[in-house]
Parts: sequence; C-alpha cells; structure tokens
Amino acid sequence: SDLEKKEYHTKCFFINQKKTTAVCPYCNKKTKDHPLRKDINIKKDDILLIQDYVLLNNLKDKICLDFSSFFSLIYKDKKVIEDFIFRNYYIVSIKEKALLFLLKKLDMTFNQFIQKMNIYFLIITKEKKGATILFNKKEYNYYNTPFKEIETNGCGDIFLATFICELLKRTNINKKDIDEIYQLALKNVH
Repeated sequence: SDLEKKEYHTKCFFINQKKTTAVCPYCNKKTKDHPLRKDINIKKDDILLIQDYVLLNNLKDKICLDFSSFFSLIYKDKKVIEDFIFRNYYIVSIKEKALLFLLKKLDMTFNQFIQKMNIYFLIITKEKKGATILFNKKEYNYYNTPFKEIETNGCGDIFLATFICELLKRTNINKKDIDEIYQLALKNVH
C-alpha cells in the first residue's frame, strides 16, 4: 500500500535504451514509457538491479542481475552474450532453465561457466525444488519442503530482494549467514 502514496519516491526503476518503465522516480506515475531523462545520476554507492538482458555499456558499479528469461538472448550471437554475462556482478540470480540455455548457447560446461564469471554471489533458482548458491568458491544446495502456492507473481523479486538486503547488512558472510538468509527469503516468499 505504501507504493500507492503520492509522496513515495524511489530510485528503483527500469531503464532500457529509450524509456523508463514501472513507477517513475520523478513523477510517481505508473504509466509506461516515460521519456528517459538524460540527467539520471548513478552514484558510486548505488546498487543497480538489472532484469534480464540490458545493454550495460560502461556501468562499473555494483550490479545485481536478475536473469529469469532468456528469450532476449535467443537471437544474439555468442560474443554479445559473453559480454553481457561475463562482467563484474555483485549478485546474480538466474533461473535454472535460463542457465541451461546459456550453457548450451555458449557451448560450456557448468564448471567452465562458473570459472569465467566474475561474481560475488550466485543464486540458481529451481522454482519449488529449491536453489543452489555459490559463494566464495563453495556450492550450497537447498531443497524446499512442499508447499501450496497462493500467488507466484513477484515471488522471485521478493526472494532476490531478501538476499540483496541481507547481504548488504552483513560482513564476513559464512554458511550460517547463507542458511539464515535463504530461510528468510523462503519465509518472505510464502
């Protein structure tokens, strides 16, 4: 309900090459296709959340990638995909289906893919089955107990948002932290 308040402002919005979409951080309108402002100032400590394929050009700050749909990459050549995937990311959340597509498109094994990624934290989501998390060159597998879905819209966003928020709060992350964050993310999704 807070999102509906007129005075609510956010710097969390989507940018493509020509337009901004979702809630405009400048006028709070929810209509799509606001003209892209040229004076958007991305500060050094800002964390950018990119959803699926976006041309990133020279963005060098902390970037989180939420990669759930590979359809935007189906007709892209291998070089374009490599430039997009193999860059510096803070957190990447990728659906297992999208990962399998990338491995096939790039003609790589999972180990080759991981070796080439420059990433702090990788979450491979497997929908209701659980997730695999790679952190500090270690792999952690999580399996969910069965649950009844009520509404799936936005579950992935809430799941990833929990990880982003919790990782930013903590220092010297260890297995216990990852376990706690995963359980909190599951609770937020349910």
